[in-house]
Amino acid sequence: MHLHNICSGRFTISTDKRGVIAEFDNIITNGGLDRMAQNGDWMTWCQVGSGSSTPSALNTALDARIGAVNTLQATTSGSQAVEPYYTFRTRTYRFAPGLATGNISEVGVGWASAGGLFSRALILDGGGQPTTITVLADETLDVTYQFRFYPKTTDGTGTVTITGNSGATYTYIARAGNVASNSPSQGWFVNTGGSQMNTAAGVSVYAGAIGPLTGFPASPVINLNNGATLQLGTYTPGSYSITFRVSLGLNDGNLAGGIRCVAGKLGIGAFQFQFTPAIPKLSTELLTLDFTVSWGRVA
Repeated sequence: MHLHNICSGRFTISTDKRGVIAEFDNIITNGGLDRMAQNGDWMTWCQVGSGSSTPSALNTALDARIGAVNTLQATTSGSQAVEPYYTFRTRTYRFAPGLATGNISEVGVGWASAGGLFSRALILDGGGQPTTITVLADETLDVTYQFRFYPKTTDGTGTVTITGNSGATYTYIARAGNVASNSPSQGWFVNTGGSQMNTAAGVSVYAGAIGPLTGFPASPVINLNNGATLQLGTYTPGSYSITFRVSLGLNDGNLAGGIRCVAGKLGIGAFQFQFTPAIPKLSTELLTLDFTVSWGRVA
């Protein structure tokens, strides 16, 4: 059972003398997409350089790095509560006078002071053309980067066969949930440290029907922290996906009428899955369900 999401990033360049100079999108690298499943440090450093090659998903470093900082002037997070729904983390990196002096034409963020690029971009002018900015020796340079993670707003559907005593084929609906919430535990939230996509919390089974994009199913019955288990699969580099395994013991999820929905926090987002018919789990049965969440860059 699978749901796919997309992400993007945008830079704003400004100085203390001239204010905002340029705003433009980036390309998130393949290494950056991998890093999202391995660590939460992928927006730790900002690098600037003088290179001019076209940004590529294969980039691992700037062409000609001039300087890098991990000094933050500001950091904020939130979620947009109307379409298009997304959660974001915005960080402003400050280059004190002398740290980025000269002509800069490329910028990136990542998990290292050199190399380790999560994203890279050429600095663009108002017409979308590559340009060069001259940073004076007495100027303070601020680089603001906003990362956005967008939930899929259409349902995924399919069938799954559950073997064992209640072996049968079920149709399912896979849907994002709580898309307007910035809750770290039950909504859409980009952390500032630690793991990102390889985290999960608060998964529950429900007797009620699936909820809207902005909600969850009705009638929560059991939270997995109270007896069942949630296991994260091993991430395979280049897959940009991770599987979460929900395991219910003999005393877990034995609902009158069966399990209609499973929902909770998986990675950056929150998701809900509905089964038809409801899964009739009994106290003599164990139940294991696998859910896969994948991600990619905005086209």
